[in-house]
Amino acid sequence: MVDEIRQALRSQQSDEQRERRQKLVHDRRGASVSAKEFEPVAVEEFEAFLKDIKAQRNNKLYFRKMKNSLALGGDYISRFLRTNGALEQLLSITLRTTESSCQLEALSCLTNIACGDHKATYRVLRSAGPYLITFLNGTNPFLQEQAAWCLTNIAKDCDECRSLLRCHGASHAFIKALKSVYPHVVDMAVLALQAYAQSPSHIIQDLVARDLLKQLLPLFDRDSAKPDFIGQLGWITFYAYSNASVQVEDMDCTARLCHTVANKMIHCSLASQENSVALSSLLACLATWSSRWCELAGELARMPGMVAALGRLLEAPYLHLRREALWLTHCLSGFLTQHNLADISAAISGIVPLLTPGADYINEVLQLLQGISTNLPAFRQSLAGSTAILAQLQQMTPEHVGECQKLHAILAQP
Repeated sequence: MVDEIRQALRSQQSDEQRERRQKLVHDRRGASVSAKEFEPVAVEEFEAFLKDIKAQRNNKLYFRKMKNSLALGGDYISRFLRTNGALEQLLSITLRTTESSCQLEALSCLTNIACGDHKATYRVLRSAGPYLITFLNGTNPFLQEQAAWCLTNIAKDCDECRSLLRCHGASHAFIKALKSVYPHVVDMAVLALQAYAQSPSHIIQDLVARDLLKQLLPLFDRDSAKPDFIGQLGWITFYAYSNASVQVEDMDCTARLCHTVANKMIHCSLASQENSVALSSLLACLATWSSRWCELAGELARMPGMVAALGRLLEAPYLHLRREALWLTHCLSGFLTQHNLADISAAISGIVPLLTPGADYINEVLQLLQGISTNLPAFRQSLAGSTAILAQLQQMTPEHVGECQKLHAILAQP
């Protein structure tokens, strides 16, 4: 059941994550429209504009104009790729120009092309993949950041792209970048890893073998860490542990990660709306650990503030947070029998919207409620005594008879 819920959560979060990534890419593409000379070229003039690449190899403004045009995607990227020799010349300039500012702008152009469709992304990977890894392994923080950004666009495309990146040495390069003294390089390396970690088990195992999890630990407590950053770390961690084929042998590191994430989740729950982007992945991590290791589940259940945090999140402003909080409550329910559940019981009404008849997730919610009620009679009593829950039961129409019967059976448990 946990595997089914985990898959459902992944599916529910995918669109939201994609929107956040696209917004970040859009915001950070750096299209400079404040100066007229930096405005994008008209699309019908773009192919003629590209014929000057070689002649303009040391003209930073030319490449910035190209970058801003490619940032618009669509027609610009397709026209660029069908211009004979354009990609090869751009790559040559990226590698060989003596003007560092031109090199950075040319690399930014590759980043924007890699943000196109699969064909565009794959062409950048095949042409520039090894060089992007070389830049990321280098010492210039600006080129490192831009290379990581381009690799992010490639890594989020498909498993084939991620497997090719691994062949080029991406696992080593990404983990090395996490140790950078430059925060902006670390930020982009984390974003790249979030995309790269959505991979087949052999890639995740490679990352784990290279001590990825140990490198993540201090980043959770970084002073400047914002909710987006914490959320990205959480998803990387989740992808590592949710893959049953991946062997994680360092249980000491796992336990430390678990406690760090739990403390972060409890803190973030105090302002769930502002921290929603972080809470989703943190809750998914905690539920995954709890379902795999009973010892960790017991320790989490005993943590000060855990029950109160679950109560707060069952009334969170976003329904996906309520579902994830219910999932974690289910995973911990066998270890909460001796605890005061007043905070959770007080939040029972927050479950009502999750019982909307016909909702995609209602059967999963009913499964969770069944498990929690079996392990925690006090919870079931609160559920059965809730006027809001009873009212929701009465509103279920005959077409939802199956859901109605399941909820009634839960409430009628001895």
